Order: sequence, then C-alpha cells, then structure tokens
Amino acid sequence: MAELAKKFLLVLAYLSLNISLNMLNKWLLSIYGFRFPILLSVAHMTFTFLALAPLMCMKTHRDQHASTLKKQWLGLIGVGTFFAINVGMNNYSLLTISLSLNQVIRASIPVVTAVGAVFIEHKTPSRREFMSLLLLTGGVAVAVWEGSSSKHSANGIVMCLLATISNGLMMCSIGRLMSEKLDVLRMTFYTAPVTIFVLLPFYFRMEAAAYQE
Repeated sequence: MAELAKKFLLVLAYLSLNISLNMLNKWLLSIYGFRFPILLSVAHMTFTFLALAPLMCMKTHRDQHASTLKKQWLGLIGVGTFFAINVGMNNYSLLTISLSLNQVIRASIPVVTAVGAVFIEHKTPSRREFMSLLLLTGGVAVAVWEGSSSKHSANGIVMCLLATISNGLMMCSIGRLMSEKLDVLRMTFYTAPVTIFVLLPFYFRMEAAAYQE
C-alpha cells in the first residue's frame, strides 16, 4: 500500500510540474509577449545544467563522469538530439495553439512509443493496450481536426506533432541508445549541453536578429 501511494504521489507531482511548466511557457510566449521559443528552450537547458553542476561535482558523482561519457557518448548525443527537437518544437507550437490543444496532442506520446517499440524493441502491445491506443489516437485526431482552423494553428499543430513524435521515439529507443541505465539527474546533466548545441544554430538563424532589435 505504501509503495502504491508513493507511485501515485510521484505521478501526481510529475503531472503538476509538467502542467505548471507548460502554463508558464504559454504565458511567457503568448501573453507576456516573449516571442522567442528556441531561446527560451536554450535558457531552460542552460539553467538546468548550471543548477545540477554543484551536485554533479560532488564525489559521489564526480568519479563516474569519465567512464560514463566514454561508454555512453553516442547514446547521450542521440537522446539529447531527440530532446532538443521535443522541447524546441513544443515551445514553438505554444506561439500559435492553445495549451489545451497542445496537451491533447502530447497525450498521444504513448501511441508513438508503442509504435516505435514494435520496430525498435520488437515488442507488440496486447489487445487491450491496442484498443486503448486506438481510442487515444481517435480522440487526438478529432482535437487536431477541430483545432486546425487557420494556417497559424496548423503550423503550431505540426510543430507539436513533431515534438510528440520526437519524445515518443526518445522513450522507446533509449534502451538501445544507452548501454548503462542512468538516473534522471545524470541523464539530464549529460544531455543538456547536447540539447543546447543542437538548438543554438536554429536560434541564430531564426530568432537572434529579432531578439537583438
């Protein structure tokens, strides 16, 4: 019972933090008027890396960095690239679509993960899981069709779909990309510089000139 309560609280905390972060991003990008989603993503990952740096410099973690990076560098690049596409395009979509539509589309991440698992991990969903995924896909399709009423919203939907696909592919391929299981703090610390490196060229190409004005 205690273990079930712990899992429930962890899920509740994740959902609360995820919704709060997306609400803050939506407010900043659409209401406050900060129209630079890629720069926002870069700033977010830079802060995350710097916030984790003191913890990662402690002896319990410091001795693991060299061996982990030597063995896992290729997988970390793959995961960081997937995450860059996910966070960058998701924030970009919030410029033109509502937060509710964004969250409905991102609810289809399990569908992408299940499809990816079939090809990458050779795992097929059960009949019950397949029916659940089918219903979820239908609900998302209806929401997307209802929300694509203008060119701007259509662009936002495409960006959100690409972010969702990237997130799902990251989840189902992480087992193949990584030969060692890392905790979430170390994974975030190692992939944050990769994410920043991937996003910076897009910032300089798409947003730097307008931001400097």
